Order: sequence, then C-alpha cells, then structure tokens
Amino acid sequence: MTMLLGIGAENHKKHRLGSSLKLSLQLMENIMTKTILGTPWRPKQWRVLLQDGVEEIRKVSLSNSTTHQFMTGVLPLVDAIFQHTDNKDV
Repeated sequence: MTMLLGIGAENHKKHRLGSSLKLSLQLMENIMTKTILGTPWRPKQWRVLLQDGVEEIRKVSLSNSTTHQFMTGVLPLVDAIFQHTDNKDV
C-alpha cells in the first residue's frame, strides 16, 4: 500500500506541476475512507501520513482485517492513481 501511494504521489508530481500534493492525497484519502474502508454515508477515519518537513509518504501500517478489506477493494484507488494517459511507462 505504501508503494501504491508513493506511485500516486510521484505521478502527481510529474503530471500536475505547480499543484499541491495535498490535493492528490485528499483524493486518495477520500477513496480509502468512503469506498474501500467505509461508505459515503459511514466513512472510516484514515489519513495518509507524510514525513515531517518533506512531501514524502510515511510507511503505512494496517491491522490484518483492514489490510484484507483494503486488498479486496483496492481497484478504485488503482484506477485513480493510474488514470493519467501518460502513465504507459509505469
């Protein structure tokens, strides 16, 4: 999961020059909280954590049941990360 979020952050830096990484992370967080781990009516609390002082994602650690839930519903997050048409090289 950490690698997937890292790829999303790198793609953001490549294709959305000048925009904040926080917007991209909010999109990933919304997918995680409202689609993968929860629902739009009952979102779960989850955040992408960044290293202090730099725009680098910290290692993600999840419980066994949350990891299973993530792996079962990961496709919307993958679609959001790889939606840019120039991602043929990734």
